[in-house]
Amino acid sequence: MEGKCAGGSKKAEEARKDVEEAEKKKKVNEEAKRRRKSIEDKRAVEEQERKRKAEQDRKIAEDALKIKEAERQRNTEAQRDGCTYKTFLNCNPAEFHEDSDPVIVTNWLKEIEDIFEISECSSRQRVKYASHLLKGEARHWWDMIKIAHGDDVASVIIWEKFKDLVMENYCPQGLLEEEFLKLQQNDMTVPKYIAKFNEKARFAKYQVATEERKIKRYIWGLRARIRGPVQQARPSTFQEAVELALMVEKENNRQLKEEGDNKRKRENRDDDMKRSKPIVVKWRMLESINHAPYARKNTRGNVGMTIVIIVGSQATRLKNVKLSGFVLNAKVRDIRLFDCPERKPQEAQEKVGYNGKQVEYKDTQPRKTMGRVFQLTAENA
Repeated sequence: MEGKCAGGSKKAEEARKDVEEAEKKKKVNEEAKRRRKSIEDKRAVEEQERKRKAEQDRKIAEDALKIKEAERQRNTEAQRDGCTYKTFLNCNPAEFHEDSDPVIVTNWLKEIEDIFEISECSSRQRVKYASHLLKGEARHWWDMIKIAHGDDVASVIIWEKFKDLVMENYCPQGLLEEEFLKLQQNDMTVPKYIAKFNEKARFAKYQVATEERKIKRYIWGLRARIRGPVQQARPSTFQEAVELALMVEKENNRQLKEEGDNKRKRENRDDDMKRSKPIVVKWRMLESINHAPYARKNTRGNVGMTIVIIVGSQATRLKNVKLSGFVLNAKVRDIRLFDCPERKPQEAQEKVGYNGKQVEYKDTQPRKTMGRVFQLTAENA
């Protein structure tokens, strides 16, 4: 028994040692992995830093080349005589008196730049020549600049700086963006609104920085009758929004023209009816009611049916007759009732109405005598 117990204890001890050894190996492997990961992370950081420094060095080198090229160009231009002021004026540059319209200001600056190129004006002459084109209030503004920076400011600052000063004074960026945000179509056509939108968008680049923002701002400025259909279409590009607005405006104009043509036709038809004789139409009996006799001179009594004559020359009505319908959306003006000779009840009689429109007349004062209600239907005699 003692031998068996000793053998069991030995095996248990060996198993425990194996477990401890496995745990040690596991810890060693984990530590090795952690060290490798740390080394890899360190190398990645070093690589990123190396790339950043290389990019920085590249930019520094590019800037140095640009500075060197600019210096060379200045030296080359300095060696040239440039152009005389007379040569510059012979190109007919426009004067600038002061204007808050950014388009006019930028167009003037662009025109002067074109003249610089044509006249071969050197960079050291540009501000000096351009500043002499400032007149009126613009000249007073430039005099204040000279007081602040010295009389030789025209020889010191470069052309790009001069342009910035002009734009900042006459076309502040905040004002330009405000004007753009207030832009609406109003009574402009869609093509004119598009031109104005693109014109002002040049000076509010942040407001149209993305296609989505540009589309939203463009649609917002459209007239309500155009804006609704364009919004419902959900255009994905600015060009699509422009084309949709043009299509909607074209359809609106077509409908307005059609409505105007129909109105003129109705007016012409009304004028023709005033000048023409009444139109004779057929009638049919609907039902019998008590109807008061209406005696008329030179008639054969009130036996049979009643002839209704509609004349548009006067605005009188019989008191005992109520008009329950409309003719061409206008009330019938003159109604005359005449007794007709005796005829068979179902025999077709001729009634008079306007232009084939269905009209109904009812007697509003029932009496003892039996009469009829008639409905006039359109059918030319």
